Amino acid sequence: RVQAAVRTIVADLTETQSDALAFQKGRAIVFDTEHNSYSIVDVNSSELDVENDLIRRTTIHGAEFGDARIESVEFDEEFTLVFDEMGSPVQEPMGSDPAANGTIVVSGSGQEFTITIEAYTGRVTVARTGG
Repeated sequence: RVQAAVRTIVADLTETQSDALAFQKGRAIVFDTEHNSYSIVDVNSSELDVENDLIRRTTIHGAEFGDARIESVEFDEEFTLVFDEMGSPVQEPMGSDPAANGTIVVSGSGQEFTITIEAYTGRVTVARTGG
């Protein structure tokens, strides 16, 4: 069930990247580890407005996901992954500087997985890192 949480996050990452490319418009995913959730938002300026530009919010909770937790998120020391209009990870909204590799760590039921988003390409990989 923890793997279902990981698959959900990976699906949302790749859908958001594809959406940015399809609409030729920046998209961002803002993670909230305190509430075990993330928001997918439209990038309309150099400052993200999560409430007004919200596309979808997802919370990872309950037995459906094996009580999985988003333990940590690291994107250039931030909790936000930004895709430019070509679907490439960038450092900031409306920016063009490539982002470094980013990671999301998900754990639960004695398992831990690290989701890595590669710099430049946005390629997503998953590795079991604990448990």
